[in-house]
Amino acid sequence: MTKLEGLLREADDRRVRLETRVADAQRLEWALRQRIEELERRLRDLGRTAAPAQGQPQMPMRQAAQAGTIPVPPPSVSESEAQRVDGDDFAAVLHQSILREQAQHAGKASTAPMQPIPLSPREQAQAYLQQMPQEGAPRRDAAVPPARMHPPAAAAAVPAAPSVRQEDPAPQENEAIVKARALLRAGRSIEQVARETGVEIGALRLMRQMTARD
Repeated sequence: MTKLEGLLREADDRRVRLETRVADAQRLEWALRQRIEELERRLRDLGRTAAPAQGQPQMPMRQAAQAGTIPVPPPSVSESEAQRVDGDDFAAVLHQSILREQAQHAGKASTAPMQPIPLSPREQAQAYLQQMPQEGAPRRDAAVPPARMHPPAAAAAVPAAPSVRQEDPAPQENEAIVKARALLRAGRSIEQVARETGVEIGALRLMRQMTARD
């Protein structure tokens, strides 16, 4: 759901950016049309003022300057040049919009969190079996009868006995795992193997999957 929501938000952002670019293009098109109409209007006015001036006799420059009758024509701008200027403005706006969009994508890519690499079922089973000696030792001690959990005072006085008992669970657990694997290969059910070896049912299921793959 989180990935789908991210895709929806990205699609909405792209839609908003496209709508903004379309609106900018429409505004530029409208401005270009207004500019073209204004230039056509000026050209028509210049043609009207040039026709009467050709029919009138020329006066001396000093008299015309004193009378102030010489019209000063506005600077003529060709229609193609105006279209070129407006086209350059439109291209510049589009270029800036594309740069903003690329910068936003780069920022999202740099801030995206790193996803953890999932482990394969075989690697998960191996990691679980490596943790079995530490997890299985207390369980085996809990299964010991009360007579072994509470030895007599004479046995407690022996100095080396506790250290030897503490070092035993790991080899015993490894033997239990080897025995459980052999029983599974022999066709025993998971429940029977769990009762005979004391290994957890989840670990036995993983061992059966690994045995089937091998």
